[in-house]
Amino acid sequence: MRSSPRDIALSLARALDHDDYETARRFIAPTCEYELAGTLLRGPDVILASYRENSERIRTAMDEVVFESEFEGLDGATATIRFSDRIRKGTESYTYQCRQKYTIEGIHVVKIVNEELPGERDKANAFMARVGVVL
Repeated sequence: MRSSPRDIALSLARALDHDDYETARRFIAPTCEYELAGTLLRGPDVILASYRENSERIRTAMDEVVFESEFEGLDGATATIRFSDRIRKGTESYTYQCRQKYTIEGIHVVKIVNEELPGERDKANAFMARVGVVL
């Protein structure tokens, strides 16, 4: 059975939401490239290590963390996913959002591009400063 680009993108995103890196690996092509903050990561091992390190860092620093993803659309073979990281430290909470574009060939994601949403990084930094967390 052939999966649609939408299904592949959502499957990868939901696996990442749950820190399920073995499932996520099934959807990432061996030659996949991930553009993140001016850096290019290549291959599933390096890409998944980046996701894992980010998750572990935020989960260690916060009292509560919930990762959620939502399919926003498809442009040819490129799916757009909105990620929402709901975080809480003490009584303070914040939801950080970004988009990722997944380019899909066959049954694999071959390219991931992270897109910061305007103002999100500044809001996240202000939240971290307010709750006394340095990442």
